[in-house]
Amino acid sequence: MTYDPSRPETWSASAASGFFLGLDVGLMQDHSALVLAGVWPQAGNAIGVIDIKQFPLGTALEDVADEVAKLAREHTAPVVFDASNNSAFAGVLATRVPQPAVN
Repeated sequence: MTYDPSRPETWSASAASGFFLGLDVGLMQDHSALVLAGVWPQAGNAIGVIDIKQFPLGTALEDVADEVAKLAREHTAPVVFDASNNSAFAGVLATRVPQPAVN
């Protein structure tokens, strides 16, 4: 497939200038979900989504943290999430990521 700046499916993940993981931590009534996105300078600094995952209801937060930490390590990506409804998740995730968590 030939690179075309107007067609994100042709962008190489290795050409991204950086990745970020966004996470919505769900509990029993709401799914946990994550989005992995990157920035492509050669495409006008466009943001492209690489992966989206919705976890099944009731997925243990330890399992969510394992998956998030794995992606963070693979893509050297910081993780951004809202801990206002579950501040304990920050500690669960912090033990799994390569760098200390930032508030």
